[in-house]
Amino acid sequence: MRGARRPSAPSRVPRRRSSSPSTLGPALGDRSVLTIQPPVDGGRARSVVPRAHRRGRSSGGTVLPALQERYDLIDGVRVYSVVAEPHRADRPEGRAVPADVVLVHGLALSTRYLEPGVRRLGTDRRTAALDLPGVGRSGRPPHLPSMAEMADVVARWMDGLGMTGADVVGHSLGCQIVSHLAAERPDLVRRVVLVGPSRDPEHPRWWQSAWRLLLDGPRERWSLLPIAVVDYLRAGPVAAVRALKQARRAEVSHLVQSITQPVLVVVGDRDPLVSGTWARRLVDALPDGRLVTVPGAPHGLPYSSVESFVATTREFLDRDEP
Repeated sequence: MRGARRPSAPSRVPRRRSSSPSTLGPALGDRSVLTIQPPVDGGRARSVVPRAHRRGRSSGGTVLPALQERYDLIDGVRVYSVVAEPHRADRPEGRAVPADVVLVHGLALSTRYLEPGVRRLGTDRRTAALDLPGVGRSGRPPHLPSMAEMADVVARWMDGLGMTGADVVGHSLGCQIVSHLAAERPDLVRRVVLVGPSRDPEHPRWWQSAWRLLLDGPRERWSLLPIAVVDYLRAGPVAAVRALKQARRAEVSHLVQSITQPVLVVVGDRDPLVSGTWARRLVDALPDGRLVTVPGAPHGLPYSSVESFVATTREFLDRDEP
């Protein structure tokens, strides 16, 4: 009917433009980090807050910060990451600003399962997590990087964010990457948290780890399943198996002897991939290590037991130096 008003379009979540323009990061040898927010698609550089990333509340009622998406080019590979920062009004007055926090994911999973922890830790400190090359929304590298090469990617990404003296948290196979980073770049790392660290020498074969991952599935929150399925399919089963085989050849217990920073090892008592015996051996090999066991927590502790993960991590990071 003529003159009838058209229904208004549904409101969109505003896209927040970054306060700083795209920059070419500091030169790292003959390489550099290009910051572009978000992907290189011919559009303008900007920071995006998707609908699912708006501010919300935790189970305790705390207002959670929104996630800002970020893309970096490292050796021609696009690296995706998310950053959560407390609003100025949320910062307690008279308190020193805590160190930045970096989270590194496990095998073939992306930052999506770490986002609840990123947002909770981000209520009082800048917290970031990245999709490693070949995983999630990051690009595929020309070859499967080693753990040391992955650690180099994390280091250069941190350089691009201006992070030094940060607290670094690794989960599962991410613990090996974090261990390399702490040993090789102590200037970047203040404290280390290893959550569900692999590889457990009691299960030396890659297929043993794969089987135990299947056993772990029913112990996780059901909502982790669609995240894991999508991420594994996106990474590709062949790449996941290759990464698992590569990780099984890496011995983290020898590497941790070179880590001089304080280290917290966190395991769940329902984790079929990491035994209590292995966790204790790992802590004993650390120059400055301690162990916390979370009751009822499975291998996916940062997601399925996120409140315990955040509380345990924050207590360790905020502890005064001896």
